[in-house]
Amino acid sequence: MAKAKQVYSWGDIPEKTFEAFYAAVEKLREEMIPRDCDGDSPIEVLIVNRMVQEPINYIAVSRNQIYSYITHDFLRVHPDKQQELDDETERDLTSNVSMASSALERYMRIKQHHNRTERERKPSVSTVPIRWCMNPECRCKLPSFNSKRGKKDLNICVNPRCGMDNAKHYPEATPDE
Repeated sequence: MAKAKQVYSWGDIPEKTFEAFYAAVEKLREEMIPRDCDGDSPIEVLIVNRMVQEPINYIAVSRNQIYSYITHDFLRVHPDKQQELDDETERDLTSNVSMASSALERYMRIKQHHNRTERERKPSVSTVPIRWCMNPECRCKLPSFNSKRGKKDLNICVNPRCGMDNAKHYPEATPDE
């Protein structure tokens, strides 16, 4: 039997090699284990490419049923045995929820860390202060740019009922900006 080559980083495995491995495992499963009448396999194979994906962190949850292999029918379940199965299923489900919560928390921490470092690298953008119409009956937000029609209307209120020119209140905002 051939021994697998030891690699020292995940980057040594080409994508085609990973796909060939996955195809070989699927072929082996198809040849060894027959499917049922619906075409479902009794064994689920999930292979994770750890070069690009997080590891699998979950517990397979039992069916919570007892089968009688003698009659191929459900065995009459004793109440204490059913309680044990219920407890086992609930324990596995709770563990899976806990692991999913931890994975989500880890993902969000990594994402927030990347966002914070991106913000630190970007130059600080000076924000334009918000300017308001000085008409006490209007108080609309003034535009921060001239209109597209080429008019120098940076200080004109956009409210059609007002239309006040606020140039005397905002002399630093010249239409040439």
